[in-house]
Amino acid sequence: MNITAEERKIYNKVKHLQIAEDDITPVNFGLAAFRAGQLDMAKLLMKLRNGELSEYQLRTEVATLDNHTEMVN
Repeated sequence: MNITAEERKIYNKVKHLQIAEDDITPVNFGLAAFRAGQLDMAKLLMKLRNGELSEYQLRTEVATLDNHTEMVN
C-alpha cells in the first residue's frame, strides 16, 4: 500500500466535504466546524509526514491544540 497516496485520497475527501462559509447555518454549524477541524488536522499531519514543519512550528501547532479558544487557521 502506498501510504502517501492513501493520505492524499483522505485529504481530498475531507477537503471536498467542507461546507462553504456562505452555506453555514445554525443547523449545520457544528458539522461545519468539525469538518474544518478535520481539514486542519489533515494538513498538519501531511506537513509533518513530509518534513515541512520545523520543530518550532510543530510545537506551536501542538500548543494550539491545548488552547481551545485558538483557531489554527
